[in-house]
Amino acid sequence: AIDQLPSRVNLARHIAPENYALERERIFRRAWLIVGHTQQLPHKGSYFVYDIPTFKYSLLVVRGQDDQVRVFHNVCRHRGNKLVRDTAGTRPGFACNFHGWGYNTEGKLRLITDEKQFDDCDKSRLDLVPITSEVWNTFIFVNFEAKPHCTLKEWLGELYGQYDNYFEH
Repeated sequence: AIDQLPSRVNLARHIAPENYALERERIFRRAWLIVGHTQQLPHKGSYFVYDIPTFKYSLLVVRGQDDQVRVFHNVCRHRGNKLVRDTAGTRPGFACNFHGWGYNTEGKLRLITDEKQFDDCDKSRLDLVPITSEVWNTFIFVNFEAKPHCTLKEWLGELYGQYDNYFEH
């Protein structure tokens, strides 16, 4: 039977861009991916930037003033520029370097520079775009589906409760 195997495996079809695009959408977009650890966010206002080349996304992971961990697209809603350019730190909020639009650590748009120039601008519709995220035993997970096909608990299965109280909270 071994002599019936092809002498060479054609890798071209396995690494073709169209196959990568399918894998990206059918596997990685649906998966729960670890992006960090809550110890990277020790204080209210702590943040870090996490880039995901697979999707060409830059994420802003932040502990809000309400102590909740949230993940947003690291993009200002005004012109689509990268909002936070440094890799980590602690601040009470974020301001875009382009036109100075300001967001708080919960992702709410709080300041529009020269707001009078924007007729009928509804600030409540221009908050940072959140990414579905959950914290499990101090690990921060994200899912890029608009409505994930399963919860993080379902994704992790038996592993979910196996390490309760093992990690520091």
